[in-house]
Amino acid sequence: MNGDLAQAAAPAIDTLAQTILGSIIVVLTVVCILAIYTLIKVQNARVADQKEMSERVERLHFKMVEAFGGFQTALMNLEKAEDSSQKAVQFLRDQIVAVSSKVEACPKRRGI
Repeated sequence: MNGDLAQAAAPAIDTLAQTILGSIIVVLTVVCILAIYTLIKVQNARVADQKEMSERVERLHFKMVEAFGGFQTALMNLEKAEDSSQKAVQFLRDQIVAVSSKVEACPKRRGI
């Protein structure tokens, strides 16, 4: 009797097993597709972030190059101004020496 019952239930059990396995395969396939979609979405977000960061760094680099160029120009102008002021100080010193030699020869200074 047990053998007859098992034989009678076998097609139903096979159908149930195939249905459960099929359902599991479909669910796993959907989960895999969603996982791949999520992975692609995350990777695209990372690439976009890296691109934005790269553009920021490039803009900052160009600003730094411009700033250093401005500093170099300012230093060159400062060097020229220093040379001019050194020449002016030297000229004034020469004039003071020339005038002081004449002042010593002044009659009022000698007491005459």
